[in-house]
Amino acid sequence: GEHFEGVVDVSENADILKDCGEWSLRRMLTDPGIWKSMHCCRGDTSALYYQFGIVCCQVFDTGVADCIILRRPFNKPRGLLKVLCHHLPSVDIRMTYKREMVFYPRMFEKRPLAYKDWLYSLEDTRYTGRLLVAQRESLVSDGMWELGQALFKLRLPPYFLPADNPQ
Repeated sequence: GEHFEGVVDVSENADILKDCGEWSLRRMLTDPGIWKSMHCCRGDTSALYYQFGIVCCQVFDTGVADCIILRRPFNKPRGLLKVLCHHLPSVDIRMTYKREMVFYPRMFEKRPLAYKDWLYSLEDTRYTGRLLVAQRESLVSDGMWELGQALFKLRLPPYFLPADNPQ
């Protein structure tokens, strides 16, 4: 099917998430009819929930899918580059800064955003559509698709939040 891969700087353009129109980013993120592919989605979906009140629906978590397919513990997800190389072996994966990035708290809040940080983010999205298709096929053929869907949902706020959470 059709897919969109890209980076939206919501720190610089928070208004883009206020728009609720038919083709808005907010509508796409919350639409249960549109699958979203994210690697280890908990951080991104938590930020969208706490900062913008967005409850994402139908998120395919490629980190969780990888754990299910390889029968790995969920608290031991592999990095995106390893997951891409494993599930897309015939694709020439090019990620300029993936191996050298050093992360620190709030690093993506500095403006202007450094070119290498933007490129790192963009390259993370380049293969997500193909990865979703490959992993979904593996889950279906292994009879694990329903389990995957249930576990993906459990990674999203507010589903994973305790009942007494003030939000």
